[in-house]
Amino acid sequence: IVDRSYWSRKLKHALKGTTKVRIQTVLIDENDVFDIEITQKDVINEIIDNLNILTDANPSVCLCPGDFAFDFYDNEQVLASLTLHHFESFRNSIDV
Repeated sequence: IVDRSYWSRKLKHALKGTTKVRIQTVLIDENDVFDIEITQKDVINEIIDNLNILTDANPSVCLCPGDFAFDFYDNEQVLASLTLHHFESFRNSIDV
């Protein structure tokens, strides 16, 4: 595993100004829906502070849309979206 602290810093910089985080299931099963919006600044800061990008030298790549989506907003504008895949890796919507 390689620490990508440059990417972590760049992602965290892109998320400055986040006023809301929405976490929801991507593949929605009507019996297993999860959708939460977080607007408490201290909780948002804790989420962002704990984002660290690590990469495996031989990453596995799946073709699924992900299990959960983490959408970061500045008011109603999406700053970034991260999708969690198989509870072990994220993909992002911004160029980091």
